[in-house]
Amino acid sequence: MSRHLLAALIWPGLLLAGGCGAAPPESDPPSPPATPTAPATATATACLADGSAFLRASLRGAITADLQWRDAQLTCEGGLRPDGSGLRVSMAGPLTGADGAAPQQLRFVLGIDLPAGQMQGSALPTNVTLIIEGAAQLFATRGDDKCTTDQLMRTPLTDANAGKASRIEARGFCTGPATSLDGTQRLLLTTFEFTTRFIED
Repeated sequence: MSRHLLAALIWPGLLLAGGCGAAPPESDPPSPPATPTAPATATATACLADGSAFLRASLRGAITADLQWRDAQLTCEGGLRPDGSGLRVSMAGPLTGADGAAPQQLRFVLGIDLPAGQMQGSALPTNVTLIIEGAAQLFATRGDDKCTTDQLMRTPLTDANAGKASRIEARGFCTGPATSLDGTQRLLLTTFEFTTRFIED
């Protein structure tokens, strides 16, 4: 992947430093995918103030891993899709390298369909993109027919600094794999569960 394509997949100006403020690349491109562009509506935020943010996920295929990331390991963001058709959530954490190699950062970007005006639901079609940052590797489902968010719940946050933020809790699964850009590798996100922060614009 060229440096220019990788830059288009990662939001401008937000490199992967520690903490929970990185922003996601476009998670739900049309099929076939065009070069993703950064949505204007999502806003970078910290993870949950009470430290309860997490992501658990099982990966099989090009990567085999059972991830259990806690708040202190995460970068995270959530916001509305540009067209208001649902949510876009990004969470990233360490992926342990093979044979003692240094950990890499793996980013999950989920585009979750929701009826207009709703912020929770069940059996929601979900688009998934996974990026190994620094290694220029990207896997995408290229549609929302392979993954489902079983349940999504939203709870408005009430702390003084929350603004329009909410707590989002979700779990789901995929029945079909995400594929690499050249179509030669597959990565199946068998199950996922997370709690993160969401900003309403």
